[in-house]
Amino acid sequence: MQLRTLCGLCVGFFLLQGCIKPQQVRVQKPRQQVLAMGPMVFSARNGKVIHIEHLNDEQLFDKAGQAFRAGRFVEAKHYYTRLVRYKLSSEYLDVGLYNLGLTLERLKEFSEAVKCYKKLLTLKLDAKTRRDTRFRLGASLLGAKQWHSAEVLFSQLKAIQALNTSDRIEVLARLGIALQEQKKHPLALQAFNRAVRLFHKASRKEYMGNDYFAAKAQYRIGLFFENRFRNRKFRTSVVGMKADLQAKAADLLTAQAHYMRTIRIRNREWVVASLYRIGDMYRQMFDDMMKAPTPKLTQEEESMYRCMLKKKIRILLSKAIYAYERNMRTASVLGLRDSKWIQRTQQRLYQLRQRIIKEYYSESAISCKQLLRSSPKTTSKQKQSKIVRVEQMPEK
Repeated sequence: MQLRTLCGLCVGFFLLQGCIKPQQVRVQKPRQQVLAMGPMVFSARNGKVIHIEHLNDEQLFDKAGQAFRAGRFVEAKHYYTRLVRYKLSSEYLDVGLYNLGLTLERLKEFSEAVKCYKKLLTLKLDAKTRRDTRFRLGASLLGAKQWHSAEVLFSQLKAIQALNTSDRIEVLARLGIALQEQKKHPLALQAFNRAVRLFHKASRKEYMGNDYFAAKAQYRIGLFFENRFRNRKFRTSVVGMKADLQAKAADLLTAQAHYMRTIRIRNREWVVASLYRIGDMYRQMFDDMMKAPTPKLTQEEESMYRCMLKKKIRILLSKAIYAYERNMRTASVLGLRDSKWIQRTQQRLYQLRQRIIKEYYSESAISCKQLLRSSPKTTSKQKQSKIVRVEQMPEK
């Protein structure tokens, strides 16, 4: 019976293709057409059916699972969507929706994943599946940058008393991210610090296999101080510039301390991210100091000022290169050559080496050295009253 029905559908499809008269065709037919009729899919080329795919729910689920495990997420999405759309049996609907959401997350289609998880939560689910779905919904809300909705959801999850330590650390870390992205920095730092303290307290009693979110929370604390460091600008007055320099250096060292604490948690992804950030802060400090407004000086005095400043703060570039090179060695040991942080590190390291050649070994750099040598010692001493003293910059 099924064979006759299938043959009838095929005949109908061929008759449909034959009903179109040649003189009525005004556009070129595509070489291959795909027609979906329920769970059946017909593939036609030049008016002829070349493939018929008729899969039941179990076969669709198996094919989707194989594609997902192999990293073929577009193919997995295709099969999971068919499984969910036609609802051949309720037995596979719940798990199909959940796996479709995971697939959409892998494809970074977070808005669609949010819709998928919300639809799943309208169904009758057991307690564990419902909680897992809410966790995945929260992660997708963050991916879709729906910060307020994510804050509300993770605040609700935080109130669940039955959460284990690992889940609670994840909730606090994700809640902190939602708050931080909304500029609610005091509340965000509070959530991050609670996650880190909870991790270290639990680690003293038992092995915490999931250190990802604890490291991410510690990293986000460092990112807060780094952003404050980057947003500080130098004033034009000597007194103001000196105060700004001290405040900017303090923010840099505070951020670096938190990144070092992130490294000590030893989650390999956040280790390389933190080392990259440390190197980038020293590079940024060099740029900001070179671009800072100069005091009221003559043209000759300003040239001397720039030359002396460049000489004094070269150590910042050395520290940046050291951090980048250390990150490359760390990535080699951890097997993270393809990490986005390592790719950025390689790019920065190349640019920085080229810059050092330009700033310190080019013709302009040689003329700068000659200017400093030819200036009288008494003159240089007189100029120091107008120059911000950078030798007090801490090296660590």
